[in-house]
Amino acid sequence: MTEEEFDAFFAVSYSRLVGQLSAMTGDWEGARENVLEAFVRGWDQRGRFDLAAAPDSWIRTVAWRLAGIGAGERQAVVLHFMCGLSVEEVAVETGVAVGAVEAWLGNADRDRYAALADEVHDFANEHVQPRLSARQVRELGDRRGRKRRSVAVGGVGALAVAGVIAVALLAGRPSAPDVAPAAGRHTATHGGGVTSDSAVGPGAAASGSPATSSDPRPAPSTGL
Repeated sequence: MTEEEFDAFFAVSYSRLVGQLSAMTGDWEGARENVLEAFVRGWDQRGRFDLAAAPDSWIRTVAWRLAGIGAGERQAVVLHFMCGLSVEEVAVETGVAVGAVEAWLGNADRDRYAALADEVHDFANEHVQPRLSARQVRELGDRRGRKRRSVAVGGVGALAVAGVIAVALLAGRPSAPDVAPAAGRHTATHGGGVTSDSAVGPGAAASGSPATSSDPRPAPSTGL
């Protein structure tokens, strides 16, 4: 993916995706920040982020996970009626069985969601602007990547140094004499294992205060 391709996708997709996510979560400001962070991660991981393979779904899925909400009827309904996904596509994006998606959609108020879709779409296109430019998003993503690689290289270097020290210590340690156990005496050896768990958390969300609209008209309520 080139810089120009990413910038063009960001320009035409950010507002639309914020509107969709806000309809799923009921949180306009949270949607702004989570979608922006998803774009940062998209550029940082652009080797796996393919513009030719449902890029909207990739950004939307990352942003939804950042919101910390489990899959549910509201997400499925928005994906189907507002985003235009088929039942099968909704099942893939939400990780829910097709039968469950069909049940959710069967209970939905189609007219209500159709009206909300138009209102959210219009408001997002007119008033939702990212607080970072596409170039700034790429720069933040590049910094994330450099930091991650630096941490990885540092960890490998530390392990290598520790290995060299261990080998040197073992080479200089005198061998214990081979002593047979005394007659009638039993010896027992107790061994134990060492477990090491390491976890690398996701990159910090993009810093800065969330953008606010200068338009006096309030955002449409997405509290369904």
